[in-house]
Amino acid sequence: MNKRFWGMGVLAMSVAASSLGGCAYGAPEEFDDEPVAETQSEELSVWDWTPLRDVGDHQHSWLGGDLATVNGTTYMVHSGGCYYCRELWWTKRRANGTWDNDIEIPNQLSGKKVSLAAFNGYIYMVHSGEYFGSQDLWFSRFTPATGQWTPNYKLPYTSFETPALQAFNNRLYLIGSRGSDKQIWTVSMDTSESFGSQQFLQGQFTEGRISATVFQGRLYRAHRDGSTTYTVLSSFNGNSWSSKQYIYDGAGLYVVNDPAIAGTSGYLHMLYTAKTGQTVNWIYYDGSSWSTAVSLGPEKTYAVPSLVAGGPGLVRSTVQQTGSWSYTHYARVSEFTEPLACRAVRAKTLRSVS
Repeated sequence: MNKRFWGMGVLAMSVAASSLGGCAYGAPEEFDDEPVAETQSEELSVWDWTPLRDVGDHQHSWLGGDLATVNGTTYMVHSGGCYYCRELWWTKRRANGTWDNDIEIPNQLSGKKVSLAAFNGYIYMVHSGEYFGSQDLWFSRFTPATGQWTPNYKLPYTSFETPALQAFNNRLYLIGSRGSDKQIWTVSMDTSESFGSQQFLQGQFTEGRISATVFQGRLYRAHRDGSTTYTVLSSFNGNSWSSKQYIYDGAGLYVVNDPAIAGTSGYLHMLYTAKTGQTVNWIYYDGSSWSTAVSLGPEKTYAVPSLVAGGPGLVRSTVQQTGSWSYTHYARVSEFTEPLACRAVRAKTLRSVS
């Protein structure tokens, strides 16, 4: 039995269009309403993910944590460890892959999982109001050099779930959904922390958590389509959004449930929970096709996973639940590093064009 999961072959693509920063070659096509083509050959490996490990000293978290990487260091903000624990805690990844013990963020509470993004040398956070059904949004900034958070302040927007937060084209974008009808909206902030006008996206709706990342010079967002469980993807070139695209994995199956996306080393990676069982699935996109989905081990996640470029390549966070109604939930992390197969492909390409 072959124990390696390979995904997204690229050797047949043009060397002239290669991206030597990763294994993916060629430029992505503009999205349309058609499903992504199925992957014909594959090259990344599930075995390049590290085993899940505890965050710091067995840190508890009910809603899970979001991630952001600034100046080469990955940070996490996560909720408290019980159903009624709305306090927020921050921690950071050490160079050896372990994590600091968490520190409570004073006077900031959230009834939903937060969103983080690195921008202009800081980490910004958006979170909901302290009550679990709150659609209010609060905003604060973290300075890595001092390890301090600013007081949070209330934004003049609301969102059904916590908006995605992502830097793009020297602006910080929030992508949320209106509570009344779940229509998706965007607003962006410049480096002086001045917000532009809020824009509502025609025909775009979601009741789920939105995830965003930058990949091959475009801003991508992924989320459930309306009230369904089907995942859709769109991209933004700085002026307009592409139409939504339903995501099939390489086996022709719909991707379902709230996704988490991140771009690194020439690939757009996506995590999502399985239709049943809460196990985490992984697929990735090379600019032309998606890999076949693969399960990342037997452990389940109680909360929506998070994903960010950082560490050796990618860092993901999940929540492990132990016991039944005892409600013991632990923040856990795993990391993905560029596999040897990618390095070999890149070395061979460099030799062929030298």
